[in-house]
Amino acid sequence: MSSETLLEVHAEKSVAVDLENGTCSCRQWQINSFPCSHALAAIQKVGDLPVYAYIEYFHTCQSYIEAYAYGIQPIPNIDKFYVDAATSSAVVQPPLVRRPSGLPKSVQMKSAAEGGTRRAIRCGRCGQLGRHNKATCTAPI
Repeated sequence: MSSETLLEVHAEKSVAVDLENGTCSCRQWQINSFPCSHALAAIQKVGDLPVYAYIEYFHTCQSYIEAYAYGIQPIPNIDKFYVDAATSSAVVQPPLVRRPSGLPKSVQMKSAAEGGTRRAIRCGRCGQLGRHNKATCTAPI
């Protein structure tokens, strides 16, 4: 499977590279918008155009320079910006309270020295409230 623009590149797996359409069967060229390693090997093999001819324009230095050619204007009054944003229906406002990360705090039981009360234990064998459980129960069955 080989022609002027459709080539097969043997790597770990054999992949098909179409230089005319800018596609590779590994799909990285289509995802990233610049040639993958398989496509670069095919471009070097054909050698008719430089590698930069196969890279999208927005990945070039010239595009970067044009994007930042004009300065980014600062916001003169940040409070006025938020008031304007609050009146606009197109702007989604952040939540009023931020939920803390992690698990919620648990309620700690006070010790007897701090004035806390002891929790009564119910025996699983006899069912009485007291200071024993099923393992230490002495009541007759």
